[in-house]
Amino acid sequence: MNQNKTYRPCAGTATLASILPLIFFGAIYFFFAFVGTLTQGLIVLVPALLFGIFIAAILILPTYLSLSYQRYELTPDGLIVSRGVISKSRATIFYNQIQDVEDRQHLMDRVFGLCTLEVKTMTAQNAKLASLSLADAQEIKTALLAKHTRGQTKTVRSQKVSLKEQPGQTPYALHPGRKTIVYGILLLIFSPLLLILFPVGIVITVLLIGAIISNYAASYALTSDYIERKYQFLSQNHLHIPYKKIQDLYTREGLIDRLFGLATLYIETGATEVAVQTNQEKGRVPINNIPCLLRSDALALKEYLLKKLGIKNSVTQSIRETYPLSPLKPFKKTIRATIWLTLLLGISALVAVAIWPNETLVTTTAALLPLLILFIIILTFTYQLAYYRAYYYFENKEILTLRKGIFWRSTLTIPFTNVQHIFVDQDLFDRLFGLYDVHVASAGKTGMEIHIDGLKRAHAEELRDHLMKETKE
Repeated sequence: MNQNKTYRPCAGTATLASILPLIFFGAIYFFFAFVGTLTQGLIVLVPALLFGIFIAAILILPTYLSLSYQRYELTPDGLIVSRGVISKSRATIFYNQIQDVEDRQHLMDRVFGLCTLEVKTMTAQNAKLASLSLADAQEIKTALLAKHTRGQTKTVRSQKVSLKEQPGQTPYALHPGRKTIVYGILLLIFSPLLLILFPVGIVITVLLIGAIISNYAASYALTSDYIERKYQFLSQNHLHIPYKKIQDLYTREGLIDRLFGLATLYIETGATEVAVQTNQEKGRVPINNIPCLLRSDALALKEYLLKKLGIKNSVTQSIRETYPLSPLKPFKKTIRATIWLTLLLGISALVAVAIWPNETLVTTTAALLPLLILFIIILTFTYQLAYYRAYYYFENKEILTLRKGIFWRSTLTIPFTNVQHIFVDQDLFDRLFGLYDVHVASAGKTGMEIHIDGLKRAHAEELRDHLMKETKE
């Protein structure tokens, strides 16, 4: 590939692809309108037809002009994206700032041989290379991945990593069938109820079917420099994550996952999503995760990715005993949850009494509400006590790991080299109980930063200082 090569979107083809569904549904509408007006004369259709053409032109022209004035240029330093008809912009994204590259094809894109690339960074300065030909998209993607994995310092290729197969394909199989069995059973059991609860039942059914499709549409592959996550059904998404750009890794085991020994591995780079502009792009499937792995395979794949980050030792030991959680934590959590639930129940009871001012209802509510609140307190405290006992944090000189959850278990791992900030804080209920929280975060966008909740002040400050020391070293 020559330097400073410029690429252009396929503006005409993309415009045709965007209006084809409109033409199809418009043709159906006018067919039925024509049949309905045979007795009244065709003159009734002429204004409607002209109005339809006018609306189509309004929708088509901005799309065509916008794509016609876009240029994507690969230079020795970075990717330059030029766009704008009246107001012009020219943005440069340096190769070393790219976090991941995703290529997407909607159904009409696949029909017309188009592809959109999204080049993401950790800032709002992302690049969306829209409506490229397949050949251009592949050429740009190959060049970007080659340029911003070149000269990497974190990847350790010489380390021996135990995999069932050589990297490049799929070393650990996905098992969507196990979840499908559960979803199918749920649909069979609740199908009569779902029919009664229309349209809620329809929504639940669609969500279950969507979950089944998402699991079967997912796949992934490993190369020497990056992991590729794929989603392919009606639309097609390929996400390419260079190993050196990974910020944190975490596994999540839902209730159904735990029943069948499965786990989902999430791979976070901290990339900021490109803002969606069209209706076609809404509701995109998040593809930074690898679902339906066996739990042992998810842990092995996570270890493999850590070694690709240059982590030589993934064996950790618990530090909860050194910096222990306070036994007051379950009480704090219980009181906080009870207060909010009591307020919710109280307001609901007042609304019910106001709508149905019945003496029997008032007496029954007054008698049952305290018993219900007591039951909630006991249930919440039991859960929080179990949560407290299952809450652990581990470390070695290279990584920090937090594991928590009872029914839904999550394990987050952050290399110390990727730690962005460490701080201690208190919320209102922490202050009432004299507790403190320690936060450790990378640049990942999961929202699941390592949040060690419920330490006494001395232990919180000691843990903060210890983690800051490990991060500096």
